[in-house]
Amino acid sequence: MDAMRPVLTTDREAIDYAAMGHKLGITETAARVAAHRLRQRYRQLIRAEVAATVAAPEEVEAEMRHLFRVLTNG
Repeated sequence: MDAMRPVLTTDREAIDYAAMGHKLGITETAARVAAHRLRQRYRQLIRAEVAATVAAPEEVEAEMRHLFRVLTNG
C-alpha cells in the first residue's frame, strides 16, 4: 500500500504516523504498530532472499551487514 511506503524508505523520525493513520483510516497508534509489523516482515523476507544466495547459513549475517552498508552509504 502506497501510504505505508515511507515506513521502508524514510527515517523513522521523519514519518508522520498521524497523517499515515488518517490516510489509512486508523489511529496513529495503529499506524505505528502496522509500520513496526511491516518492517519486521520486510526484514524476514530480505533475510530469506539473502539466505537463498549464500553457500551456507552462517554466511547470512555477514551478507546482511554488507548489504546494509552498501544501501546506507549509497
